[in-house]
Amino acid sequence: MMTEDTLLLLARELEWAEAYLEDFPDCELGRFYFYLLQRELARAEENPPRLREG
Repeated sequence: MMTEDTLLLLARELEWAEAYLEDFPDCELGRFYFYLLQRELARAEENPPRLREG
């Protein structure tokens, strides 16, 4: 299960990866990382985070 904090971190990382790809569009590792982040965020949208108890 993903928490809201993790979701925010993924969104920030996605912004960073997107900016990186603008500067280095031919970087395969950067494109792969961007793809992984997009996939994780899509999963999070399917199963939204729940608030922590306590």
